[in-house]
Amino acid sequence: MKNQSVKMLPVSLFGAVMGIVGLGLLWRGASAIFGLTSLVGEALIHLGAVIFAVLAVAYIIKAVRYGDEVRAEYHNAAQVGFFSTLPIGGLLLASGWLEYSMPLADAAWWISTVVQFLLSLLLFSRLLTESHVIENANGSWLICMVSPVIVPLAGIPLGHLDLSHFMFSIGFVMWIVIFTIVIYRTMFGPEIPLGLRPTWFIFIVPPSLCFLSYLDITGGELDFFSRTMFYFTMFLTLVLCFSSRDVRKWPFTVAWWAFTFPFVTMSSAALSYFEAAPGAVSQAVAVVTLVLTTLIVAVVTFRTLKALLSGNLLKLPDG
Repeated sequence: MKNQSVKMLPVSLFGAVMGIVGLGLLWRGASAIFGLTSLVGEALIHLGAVIFAVLAVAYIIKAVRYGDEVRAEYHNAAQVGFFSTLPIGGLLLASGWLEYSMPLADAAWWISTVVQFLLSLLLFSRLLTESHVIENANGSWLICMVSPVIVPLAGIPLGHLDLSHFMFSIGFVMWIVIFTIVIYRTMFGPEIPLGLRPTWFIFIVPPSLCFLSYLDITGGELDFFSRTMFYFTMFLTLVLCFSSRDVRKWPFTVAWWAFTFPFVTMSSAALSYFEAAPGAVSQAVAVVTLVLTTLIVAVVTFRTLKALLSGNLLKLPDG
């Protein structure tokens, strides 16, 4: 672990919290529907909370010691969207804490919602007022601009219906705008480096989260819109998996955490669809995606720990 420093800690590593806590919430839902043990989901949620705390302390140390590095991340149009991984982690933890402490969940929800709103406002303002090159458009923009749709997942159980609907509206409309830009960059811009190709899978997040939050807002009934969001999620997942046939050639980087949360949201959507429309096919899809998502998070976690222990995860540049 020598030659590593918090100076090299990217804010995007908070994506690990999203993947692990998200998997915990997924297993919590699966345990209720399939009668499985709740220990797996609850353990993952607690683990994610610990990781969030460790990363938060480390990033605060980075901000104090290497403020220029943090400012550079924020002012980098290709990276600024990843700052939303912090409030997203908080919103997911708020959902996890609903079972333990409503006041704690409410506090986490309010803080994360306000921070997420400000980040979305600031990024959209920058996109409108500054000049950008198409190469900077990437999945992190989707993370920042669309993540307001996560707010209802804990907001509805906490009783914040109007604000949840307000944030959902922002995220849903911005998905249409930003998705178009990022897809255009992917298709017609320079080829995306192999190490960043896991960020393709962020495309899955908006429709799957829209499906989940829409169900929460409308009371859980499937209708034309919710079915459309779910079917498009499944189609995107198949397209991206097929387009990633050469994944073994992709070098491992922190960007691999971009695999995890998209699969978590897709699998959560499949689980909710099965709950709303029970059947052999929907059950098979829910089970298969649950197993697949668990394996993906496990593999990325193992490779991250391996990179950290070998001194490569936060390695200082030579010289």
